[in-house]
Amino acid sequence: PEVASVGLTLLGRSADPRAAGILIDALRQHRYPASRIAVHLEHSPLRPAEEYRALLADGDGVVRFWGATLLAQYPDVPWVEAALAGLELDPDARVRKAAVQSLGKVGSGLAASVATRMLKDSASFVRAHAARALGELEHAEAAAAVAELLGDADWWVRTAAKESLEMMGSEVWPVLMRCLDHA
Repeated sequence: PEVASVGLTLLGRSADPRAAGILIDALRQHRYPASRIAVHLEHSPLRPAEEYRALLADGDGVVRFWGATLLAQYPDVPWVEAALAGLELDPDARVRKAAVQSLGKVGSGLAASVATRMLKDSASFVRAHAARALGELEHAEAAAAVAELLGDADWWVRTAAKESLEMMGSEVWPVLMRCLDHA
C-alpha cells in the first residue's frame, strides 16, 4: 500500500500526459480507493478535461461520479455545462448529486434550469445540492422553488434551502414574502 501511495503521488505530480491516463485507468479498475486517485487527478498539473468527459459515459456509477466531480475545475470549457446537465436523469443518485454540485461551480443558464428541476429529485441529498447550486449560481429566479424546500421532510434539505436563499441575497425577500402569504 505504501508503494502504491507513492506511485499515485508521483503520477499526480507528473506533467507527462501518460500519467493522467494511468490514474484514470486506475480509477476505472478500482484497484485503489477512487477518492484517493481523484485527489491526485484534481491536483495534477495536467488538465485532461476530455478524459474526464469520457468518464461520464462509463457503465460504473463510481466512475461517472468522479468524472462529474472532476469537471467542476473547468468553468471555462464550453462543453462542460452541457455534459454535466446530461447527467440530470442518471440512475445513480450519487452521480446526479455530483453533476448538480459541479454545475453550481461551472454553469450559468442551463445549469440553473437543471438544478431547478433537480429540486424535486427523489433523493434528498440531490435536492439539497440542487438548492446549494442555485445559491452558488445566485439564481434569484429560482427563489420560490427553493423556498418550497423549507418545508421538506429532510432537515438537510431545509438547511440547504435556507443557505441557498441567503446566498441569493436580499433581492429574493419579496419572493419569500409572497411565499409566506400563500403558505
